[in-house]
Amino acid sequence: MNDNEFDTIVRLMAMDLGPEKMAILREFVDRGAQTCSLEWGTPSKGGSVKVYINPDNPEQATRRIKEMFRQRGIGNDELNKGAQP
Repeated sequence: MNDNEFDTIVRLMAMDLGPEKMAILREFVDRGAQTCSLEWGTPSKGGSVKVYINPDNPEQATRRIKEMFRQRGIGNDELNKGAQP
């Protein structure tokens, strides 16, 4: 994160954004702390998934990857339900 991005985040946090917008801002800031991304799949062959991780925190990275695959499975289950007559 560069200085301009940091200054913008500080200004936004000083505003009364409400809980929903603050949650989005927190997610954005957290994503900035994640220094790497991993992507599985091919968009043209059924989709891909991407997860942001911090390689300096392998325990958190493992949890994020496992959760990403869990969520992907839920999505696939929902798609398959819609395809059945």
